[in-house]
Amino acid sequence: SDLVLFFWVNQSKSLFISLSFMLMFLIKMPIFLFHYWLPKAHVEASLEGSIILASIFLKLGSYGVYRVLAVLESLLNFYKIYFMIFFLVSSVLVSGFCCLQVDLKMLIAYSSIVHMSFMMVALMSFLKFGYFSILIIMISHGLCSSGLFFLVNLIYQRLLSRSIIIIKGLIFIMP
Repeated sequence: SDLVLFFWVNQSKSLFISLSFMLMFLIKMPIFLFHYWLPKAHVEASLEGSIILASIFLKLGSYGVYRVLAVLESLLNFYKIYFMIFFLVSSVLVSGFCCLQVDLKMLIAYSSIVHMSFMMVALMSFLKFGYFSILIIMISHGLCSSGLFFLVNLIYQRLLSRSIIIIKGLIFIMP
């Protein structure tokens, strides 16, 4: 009955409420303009903290957006192109940030933001294929980012550095 009352509100209030629900979960997701703290959190965290943050905590926001947009699809259908453009442009911008990184943990954190932006583009398509693909992206990103943080920790334990500049020629010295 509460859901029925939600849709009885006029269009402008209903849009405001739906955008508020989306904003609530977008703050939890690694999305451009909402997660300036994420790369620094990964750099400061231990291996276990980075793995849990990347694989579990950041996916809670993604799952929340997935569940909320299933209900609010009819309200946001008109605005979906604007959201898709925003997320595509933000993924290109953050990809540029990735190219400028010298710390491996920062690189993985920024690439996480890029992956979640592409996931939001697929979600905003409001297609069944898009819904299926974001579930695959969430699972695969959780596994891959955890593995990457583990590998960065192995490099750090052996060389005491995560800098790409320092470790770039080590493939020739040590296998």
